[in-house]
Amino acid sequence: SERLLHQKVLRQTLLAMKEGTVLAEHNAPYAGSLQVLHGRIRVSSGEDLVLEAGQLHVIPEERHSVEALEDSVFILTAVTGIEDAAE
Repeated sequence: SERLLHQKVLRQTLLAMKEGTVLAEHNAPYAGSLQVLHGRIRVSSGEDLVLEAGQLHVIPEERHSVEALEDSVFILTAVTGIEDAAE
């Protein structure tokens, strides 16, 4: 992974995952999205959501995991909190 942007509460991170790699279940950010640049990923939170290259989707608001269904590259955009936004 490589951080692309970090401005106050906004963060963008480029992630690359090999096929079969799983990001274990974790908490959702305050708000965010995933944009797949290459490959295919599955986001699991109660329902499975499969995203392919070119797709952009909001991150589920509940705990979720991410699995690379093939070698994949995607951008995670996250708002990590709003308490510092006024600073």
